[in-house]
Amino acid sequence: MIDRQLIKSFYKEAESVRIQLMEKYPESLDVDHVLAGKCIEASDELARRLSDKGYDSEPIRVFCLYEDWDNCPEICYEEHWLVRVNNHNHGDNIYIDPTMNQFQWAFYEKIPEIFIGTEKPSFYLDEEPDEDFLEKVGWTDYYENGDNEPNFEYWEHLKNPQNIEILSIFNHDKGYAR
Repeated sequence: MIDRQLIKSFYKEAESVRIQLMEKYPESLDVDHVLAGKCIEASDELARRLSDKGYDSEPIRVFCLYEDWDNCPEICYEEHWLVRVNNHNHGDNIYIDPTMNQFQWAFYEKIPEIFIGTEKPSFYLDEEPDEDFLEKVGWTDYYENGDNEPNFEYWEHLKNPQNIEILSIFNHDKGYAR
């Protein structure tokens, strides 16, 4: 189990990075796209700060698979960066995404500003989706035929309920870990 004080300290550091970038880029504060395109800078800064505090941290690249395709241009995913704290205390890796809510426009449910968990969210893929994957999730039919529904049966196969538990420790209105 992850120490709640550690989670709070990681969260406060991620929040500090967010605030710094929001002040630096006030034009990027659109409600559904907050800090869009700033994930690399945010992840680099957060990983540096955590490394300076003695945590083995690094930015990692993932691909965010969108849930709501109505506003997708030509593809249903996007490259994204977050931070991995490697093998903390000989246990699980910890993943921290300081700019998660930049994708709010692409999801039906509210997603948090900052994500912290021992697993990446199920919609963060390690590899860029290939044609076979895009067909399985329903994108090919949607894009070619106007079928407007993702293949949620396949999505269920991607879900990781552990993320829900980890996310539940956050008070999203206040932005702090409980």
